[in-house]
Amino acid sequence: MKITFVLPYAGLGGGVRVVACLGEHLRRRGHTVTVVSLPMRQPSLRERLRGLMRGRIIGRWRHHRPEEGFFATTGITHHVINRYRPVVDRDVPEADWVVGTWFETAYWVAKLSPAKGRKAMFIQQYDANIDPAQRERVDAMWRMPIPKIVCSQWLSDLGQTRFGTGPLPVVPNGIDTELFDALPRGRGHPPTLGLMYSPSPVKGLPIYLAVLEELRTTIPDLRIMAYGAGRPNPARIPPNCEFHLRPRQTEMKALYAKCDVWLCCSHSEGFHLPTHEAMACRCPVVSTRVGGPMDMITDGYDGFLAAPGDVAGLAAGVRQVLALGADDWVELSDRAYANARRYSWEKAAEQFEVALGGFAVSTLSP
Repeated sequence: MKITFVLPYAGLGGGVRVVACLGEHLRRRGHTVTVVSLPMRQPSLRERLRGLMRGRIIGRWRHHRPEEGFFATTGITHHVINRYRPVVDRDVPEADWVVGTWFETAYWVAKLSPAKGRKAMFIQQYDANIDPAQRERVDAMWRMPIPKIVCSQWLSDLGQTRFGTGPLPVVPNGIDTELFDALPRGRGHPPTLGLMYSPSPVKGLPIYLAVLEELRTTIPDLRIMAYGAGRPNPARIPPNCEFHLRPRQTEMKALYAKCDVWLCCSHSEGFHLPTHEAMACRCPVVSTRVGGPMDMITDGYDGFLAAPGDVAGLAAGVRQVLALGADDWVELSDRAYANARRYSWEKAAEQFEVALGGFAVSTLSP
């Protein structure tokens, strides 16, 4: 098949990396894969003037270097259109399928001519959780008569209960076992807790800080290892924290392998990549019940789960992991590792292929 994915700006977010990994493995299965994306939106004159009035100088927003892009190391053809605008027919090759990847792209894909391929959506999040101001348009996208593939069971459940979609094909994210792997190890002394630092409201930074403050009362020597895409506000970095700015993919497994427990405090996720990667590097996870962790983790067996916003529950989960005896911690670490490796990009590409084939059959049926 010829498959085109339509993205907004193809930056360094997890959703873009998912499309790159999935697309590359579809390509390896013999499909022709093209990605069409937008350049980064630059600040408008109004935004620059508003910044000046507030004493800030707003220049061009930082674009990632070409070598940082997730598509640079794949065999996927990646076409960035000439300016920040909706994708139209002239931007898209003729194909069998054209797949939107963010609620706004659904509106562009819906307007493309039939020659650009059958239309589908690959949904990785309830996008109104990221941009609440767009809730009406996000909900309208869910109600569009366009086939949908989702990356986690909670998104399929959301489609059925809120939008009447019926069961949706679920294609969980895979794991690259060359990038994310670790040898068996024991727990460190003093213990190290890992987290992804992001100021985005959906990631729950105030919850992280509250959990860490509570943990300090009983684990005063707790060390923190964090990474993030932007420099953190020094006032919001916990003490005794080792921070890594935009680490390369090849560096990540060493960072995860430093950690004795990984913490996710997000309020919502489609399928949270860092928790999956940490587990694949033998790091037990304590997480809120969000997409990905609540699909993969059996609470108390290969990790611990708590409700979003539950500071006490998350702190208790971390304490349980770090209070385990040496042999019990290794056993938990091994279970997390085995669980993570059940998922692969090869399997995800096969499931995605089957889903598209099922859509094709249903549209041809009388």
